Amino acid sequence: MRTHGPFWRRRDPASRAACLLGASFWAVCMATPGASTPAPQTSVAVFKDDIPAWGAPSAPDRLAKALEQAGFAVSLLESGQLANPAELNRQRHEVLVLPYGASFPVKAADNFRAFLRAGGKFFSTGGYAFDALLEKDANGWRAYRPPESPRLDGVAWFYDLPAAELRGRGRLTFRGWLRTDGVAGPGFAHFSIYQTAADGSLPAWRDLCQVRGSQAWKEYSYTFEVHPQAATVSLRAGLYRCRGTAWFDDAQITDEAGNALLREDFEAPRDPDGQDLRA
Repeated sequence: MRTHGPFWRRRDPASRAACLLGASFWAVCMATPGASTPAPQTSVAVFKDDIPAWGAPSAPDRLAKALEQAGFAVSLLESGQLANPAELNRQRHEVLVLPYGASFPVKAADNFRAFLRAGGKFFSTGGYAFDALLEKDANGWRAYRPPESPRLDGVAWFYDLPAAELRGRGRLTFRGWLRTDGVAGPGFAHFSIYQTAADGSLPAWRDLCQVRGSQAWKEYSYTFEVHPQAATVSLRAGLYRCRGTAWFDDAQITDEAGNALLREDFEAPRDPDGQDLRA
């Protein structure tokens, strides 16, 4: 270890930074499965803006220079460019450097996530770059204030079936099981079937049940026909204008011949970042 001391003392800070960053980025690039060496002229984007730093920030220009000395192709991007899919994307850049500690422009969050999903990587210095989300207005940067959530009438799971696929199947029958605990307030737990027209109107709908209080498992069934104006038949299960807990199980729709058109046991995991929650 002593033999390395004079080496580091003789090197100027910029050269040291180039070596350290070069080694770090070589490791980042090597994280790509199947890679043996970094791609020639690996493209690196460095975030540079007047955003207030939080934590222990680094100077973007010095980082860019050190990376160029280490053999990387470097671009400086401001917050508007980070938010622009045409500027920050996996085809143009392989790694994004975030040098402002915990500070990050909230406007760029969606495109940044898209960059990572496409295989991009990031390198944060001076802090975790998402603990201080900032937004910019006419008066400059400020802490991000998310909009107030709209008042919800309820929560529901729903599954939409194209009405055209159901016509000619005769009378349809829904069956499903529901259990509740402490459902209180002006509303109720429910199974419902909504038939919506192409223009968004509601030519037919029905709450199959309106359950309040606490109830053991109970099966509900309902037989119906597809309305002539319906474009979509939507099965819904949820809580409407109430508080409490509801469990749903073994929901199904069958045609007149007994063929299953829908069967849902509510057991399959859902990925809110990658799946349609309506199933």
